[in-house]
Amino acid sequence: MHALAADARAVVRSCGVALEDRPLRPHPTLARGRRGDLSSVAEIAAVFAGFTGLPWPAERLHLVGGTSGGGPGPVRYRDIEAWPFDGGDRT
Repeated sequence: MHALAADARAVVRSCGVALEDRPLRPHPTLARGRRGDLSSVAEIAAVFAGFTGLPWPAERLHLVGGTSGGGPGPVRYRDIEAWPFDGGDRT
C-alpha cells in the first residue's frame, strides 16, 4: 500500500498538482461507530464481549478512500477499486 501510494503521489505531483505530505495509514475497516458513543476501548470491548454475529457472504474486497474536506462534517468515502474473492476479473 505504501509503494502504491508513493507511486500515485509521484504521478499526481508530476502533473503539477500540489498534495499535502501526510502519512498513509492503510487499515481494514470492518465496522464504524460514531465518535463519542463509547468513551473507552474497555467499554467497547465489554459491549462486544459476547457478540458472535451472523454469517454473511463477502463477494469482494474494496479499497476505499475517504476525504473530510478539511473541516467539521462527514467524511466522504468512495470505492477506488474492488477485487472479487472468486479469482475473477476486477470490478
